[in-house]
Amino acid sequence: MTGVAKAADPIPVLPEERAEREAVNAWMRRTRSQFMTSEIPDLPSTKIVWKTLAAGDDRRIWVHRTVLAEKREPTREPRDDMPPPITWVEPTVYDVFEMDGTYLGEVCVPRGVSVRWFGSDHVWSMARGEFDETYVVRVRVVPGSIPGSADAVDSAN
Repeated sequence: MTGVAKAADPIPVLPEERAEREAVNAWMRRTRSQFMTSEIPDLPSTKIVWKTLAAGDDRRIWVHRTVLAEKREPTREPRDDMPPPITWVEPTVYDVFEMDGTYLGEVCVPRGVSVRWFGSDHVWSMARGEFDETYVVRVRVVPGSIPGSADAVDSAN
């Protein structure tokens, strides 16, 4: 069995991000949401290193990496019957490896795009439109379009 290693610095939970997540947790505890089956743990000071792992049709490994969150405008107004809106959101970034473990680089996915299938020169994604409609989108992977990266994603197809 072959192993792959890539050094990763801890990603901190920013103070503003922590406050927002704690407000959501407090709302959940207060309302005892029907979906809660256990206690909500306290937030750690750093994030996990990666979120998911996927294999592409070309046998490359795509690791959904955790990154610093960015402040965005709220997508809705606050309501008493819903948790507070989330405004600190992590961009979607993947580290891509050949099947032998060779690191190829990172792929930064455009905001609002959710990757569902990975290919060698494109990915298939779901995206939301202006009126919250869902689109299936083919997104081209463009080698070398981000300085220091092997790959980047071009949402223009």
